[in-house]
Amino acid sequence: MTQAIVLRYLLISFVPLESQRAFLRVAVSSTPASSKTRLRAMTTTPSPTPLGLLQLPAELRNRIYEDVLTVAPTSRLRYRDDHRSSSDTPSELCAKDERGFNQLKKVCRQLHAETVHLEIKYNDAVFAGERAEGSMPPGRLLRLFLANLDSFAVAWLSTVILEADYVTDDLESIEPLAYFCRKNPHVVMKYICKEFRFHRKKDEEPATSYRHILHFLDIGTQLSFLFRCRSPHLILPGTHAQQLRDHTETMYSGSFNAVAARLEQTPNLRFWPNEEPMTDEVTGFLSYRIGNIGWTRRATARALEAAKEWTENGI
Repeated sequence: MTQAIVLRYLLISFVPLESQRAFLRVAVSSTPASSKTRLRAMTTTPSPTPLGLLQLPAELRNRIYEDVLTVAPTSRLRYRDDHRSSSDTPSELCAKDERGFNQLKKVCRQLHAETVHLEIKYNDAVFAGERAEGSMPPGRLLRLFLANLDSFAVAWLSTVILEADYVTDDLESIEPLAYFCRKNPHVVMKYICKEFRFHRKKDEEPATSYRHILHFLDIGTQLSFLFRCRSPHLILPGTHAQQLRDHTETMYSGSFNAVAARLEQTPNLRFWPNEEPMTDEVTGFLSYRIGNIGWTRRATARALEAAKEWTENGI
């Protein structure tokens, strides 16, 4: 079956008229001149059946579903929380607009049966915590989503991304996430802390301020201590490490030890900085700046080794 016929089935079967026009503008602009007239004529022909798509072979339908339900490279599939919203729309996965991304499941009963939750098979699912008052941390958003996810669809999940400025979920929220990851080892869960970085902003040069670098090292060391039982003294020099350890134990009253022990058995849940893997150039720059703080060469090497590990493999 040619691409033109597949396009016709797509257009006449389930795509709204307004979306058809937008899609055709793109299709016609990228079609050879010799085919444009035939394409325009063909797509203006009325549909003899309302759901011609369902008459296609299953293998071809699945290929169409994958194309339709894969987000553009510049977009992301993001969970929109409407529990605190005045909107009447349900909480669901969306792309750039605020409309549910998977509209196929709303067309008819058979398309719903064939495509419900299917978008998570082809895309990473992003759960982003917001700064707005009353917003939920990303881990709780994910738990809401999973509570409404049919059990068969869990096998389709591949990469789940949690985003917040810092780890805003409390330890009681982290533990169910770890349990889910242990039960589903095929799922990769990344908790990205947007303020866990040594660049001032994305795509800028590394920060020239010692404060940014120390902030990055402090966050990484604290996360390593909280969730991987790694002593701050393995990363930071003596006095600095002890101060951070005392501060962390005061904040969490030691209750993180049991959670950290279970996280040791959960390699598919990791906490990530908002940084790309460190290049040799960045490593050299950080080495120079850390050395100027007054740390010994050995302490500088330990800190750099930890930073490199965090950016490449998470915590």
